[in-house]
Amino acid sequence: MGSGTLEGAALRTLLAIHGEPLRQLDSGVAAAIEAIGRLSKDPDAIFLIAGMLGRQYAFAGRPDEARPILEMAISQPAGERTHERMMTLLAASECFGIADPDQGIRYAERAVQLARSEESIPVFEAGRAGAELTTALYLRTPAREGALSAFATWSDAADG
Repeated sequence: MGSGTLEGAALRTLLAIHGEPLRQLDSGVAAAIEAIGRLSKDPDAIFLIAGMLGRQYAFAGRPDEARPILEMAISQPAGERTHERMMTLLAASECFGIADPDQGIRYAERAVQLARSEESIPVFEAGRAGAELTTALYLRTPAREGALSAFATWSDAADG
């Protein structure tokens, strides 16, 4: 693990602490953006920092700020970090689905595929991916058809 990856992991933790328990995400944003620029040649570091920053923006209900950061993270290779990749895809589904339901569905489908292909992803997190896909499908279509497609997705998740 290189020094950029270690710095990325440290900033990821800083963002998680500032974003969730402290509810002071903006306190860590400047350091994250600066590090993304400085570590631009280290895809592991960029994935770690941008992924967490995008997820924290999503958690804070700031989808407009989250979308470009999530795209940056998703464009990086995740290596062995399949669980983090899945969580980043779920945040992207939520944030992009608001503006473009079909794009939200595509991100949720990628998260479900990843959850099904990786034994390292906890079952409850795989269920979360199925729930996000169900929600994205429901939001895309009128009520009756959305509900029917949602139930089909839940059935697929139960069989998977």
